[in-house]
Amino acid sequence: MNRLPQSAEILSRRPEWLEGTWITLADGQAWSFPPPTAIPGYQEIAHDAAREAVDNILPLLNVDAIRRQVGAIATGDPSGVLRGLGQMFALYQIAFRLGSILLRHNYNATDADCDLLMPFNYQLGDLPDPQSRIHKTTPEILAMSNAIAASIGVDIGPELARIVGSN
Repeated sequence: MNRLPQSAEILSRRPEWLEGTWITLADGQAWSFPPPTAIPGYQEIAHDAAREAVDNILPLLNVDAIRRQVGAIATGDPSGVLRGLGQMFALYQIAFRLGSILLRHNYNATDADCDLLMPFNYQLGDLPDPQSRIHKTTPEILAMSNAIAASIGVDIGPELARIVGSN
């Protein structure tokens, strides 16, 4: 995995840096995620990010999509599985987007930096691609995404670990 320089956390701090929840990210360094209440308009931003994530997932939530994307439908009604996958992916996207907002509040971080530091912006389209990041997910990445989700008030739970473990 690409790593930012060890001093990246300190050197990237913005003047309005605010200590909050320290989370070790993919570069092995702890980064401070400010409390969401410290960001003006955060509730509206969070609402918009959640709506966007759900809107991006909804078009994929149909029987044909689950057959194409997962390729594991043999019999029965896959709609429950599909809803579960859709909700899970939407939660990870929300955690990534809102985590990026918090990270950018404290640090001069680009989209690419956020993607390197928080490599769990999973998409349903990642499932059939064996080279995608979802198939390279580690317990450390799951712990990181869950910690970020907790800092923004989202409970993801262990769903992704079960799906990744079943591949």
